[in-house]
Amino acid sequence: MSEGKKTAREIIEGYDGPAVRIMEVCGTHTHEIFRLGIRKLLPKQVELISGPGCLRFIDDFKRMHMFLYTLNIYHAGPMSRFSTS
Repeated sequence: MSEGKKTAREIIEGYDGPAVRIMEVCGTHTHEIFRLGIRKLLPKQVELISGPGCLRFIDDFKRMHMFLYTLNIYHAGPMSRFSTS
């Protein structure tokens, strides 16, 4: 491996920062984190929290549409590529 580049595993195992809580938003996230053994790699200051579930399964389309619309108004980042029309 070239100098200065790290694998995802090296980054995860080498994390020595402040405590972090990461929410697994949907069941697929939880399943893959478990299946790939990511939870075992995490340092003690990284906590995974199971979230409410995927919005497309726990809420109706109209509410999800409003969520995406609101997100586009207040945040012009990665979510801005989703159409709200």
